[in-house]
Amino acid sequence: MKFIFLSDTHFGANPMGFQQQKGYPEQLKELLGLLENKIKDYGDIDFILHSGDIADSASVENITGAVELFGLSVPVYLCLGNHDVTAENSLDLWRKYGSCFFADGNPDFSIVKDNVFIHVMPTHWETTPFFWATCQDAHFLPEQIERVTKLIDSNPDKIHIICTHSPVLGIPEEQTGFDTKYHYPGDEFSKGITALLEKYPGVKCVLSGHNHVNSHVKENGVHYITASSFSEVPFEFKIIEITDEKISMQTVSLASEVSFKAVYNFDKTLVQGRAKDRMFSGN
Repeated sequence: MKFIFLSDTHFGANPMGFQQQKGYPEQLKELLGLLENKIKDYGDIDFILHSGDIADSASVENITGAVELFGLSVPVYLCLGNHDVTAENSLDLWRKYGSCFFADGNPDFSIVKDNVFIHVMPTHWETTPFFWATCQDAHFLPEQIERVTKLIDSNPDKIHIICTHSPVLGIPEEQTGFDTKYHYPGDEFSKGITALLEKYPGVKCVLSGHNHVNSHVKENGVHYITASSFSEVPFEFKIIEITDEKISMQTVSLASEVSFKAVYNFDKTLVQGRAKDRMFSGN
């Protein structure tokens, strides 16, 4: 299995409210055109996995616009992020106008290819599922955990990957230089998920977005990966390849190929990460 992983495009934003580097969501048409060229050059990409905030807010206009923009030559799968569910009827809107991003028409789904299961599990934030206003209480619903653990239990010889929007771990201090972990989701979510995964050694990787930062931490045999925003300079995506023997990741920038002037903040290079946050190959 070989796929492109990206996050936080925030289609419809003008400007992006939260950004680590300067965001250019108004240039997504060009950026996705460049991405399509890369896909054709590579020739072996199975699909694109977007870990959330494909849109800046939940509306018919944003959802249909995202569907049109992401009409690429390979399938595009989406894990809904908090910005994707800003309306109380967000789930209805996505099922009606954006279900093409879900493997089976539902926002919780699994992508199965070769020896790999990728379980897409949208993070929930408020007491109302599939709705976000202001709360950052990251959590999963019991039925989400039940669905995925049943699939893991019934396929113990497969490689299992989880994709959700919220990071499970914070950005480590050695990457940021800060005194504490950056963009930490809180103990209940972080420790709850890491404890759960200790029971399921078949889970090899967790893919997330939300923090707009490239990071990679391996803990108890699990690779925890987050991606920078595709709409922010230097317009990066990841290529992830999974075989029976190993998981490989590399980070690719489109900055040198854009036709517009993009301004990079060199005081915030932590966003692009260290070498290990951008590339690795191992079990």
